Amino acid sequence: MELFVISLVGYLIGSIPFTHWMESYFHKHGCEKPPLEAVIFASSLDTMKVTLATYLANQAGGHFWAVGCAGLAAALGHCYPLFARFRGGRGVCAFFGFLLALWVFGDQSAAVLFFPLLVFWLLLFTTGKAAVAGFFAAWEALICIWANGGPPSCIFAAAMFSFLISFRYRDSLHRQSADAGYSVILR
Repeated sequence: MELFVISLVGYLIGSIPFTHWMESYFHKHGCEKPPLEAVIFASSLDTMKVTLATYLANQAGGHFWAVGCAGLAAALGHCYPLFARFRGGRGVCAFFGFLLALWVFGDQSAAVLFFPLLVFWLLLFTTGKAAVAGFFAAWEALICIWANGGPPSCIFAAAMFSFLISFRYRDSLHRQSADAGYSVILR
């Protein structure tokens, strides 16, 4: 029962659509594209909502499985938010929020957060493709958690995050691989 309540609270926290609200606000005021500062601020809030969900699960005395479930539920809330008609983000900000929580509350090394961030930013700046950057950063984080001796619950949660991000980016990755001339089947 405790795991269900923690997951439900995590999902509801993750369902707060900060980026959607920001885009609606700027669109309502006649701005086609929100300014970069607003995008960064909304992305930071999206990251912190998953960190908050995992923190609350940790403070509730939850073991690693409860913390992992809270983080995954918050990510599902971010990707399929109840408050935005189940149309949400791709899960990358949510994943980095989970990695931040693992580093701060889960006694994992800083490499668990910073190596995937480095991979994400390097790939984003070199390819210009968020789908490619998010995909490889998620799978690299899973390897990082496993290599640092993370508990099985954290490895499982990271694997589920990686699959979720891969699923959310599947159309973009397929389109980009076809544009580049690769015959990769991701559907």
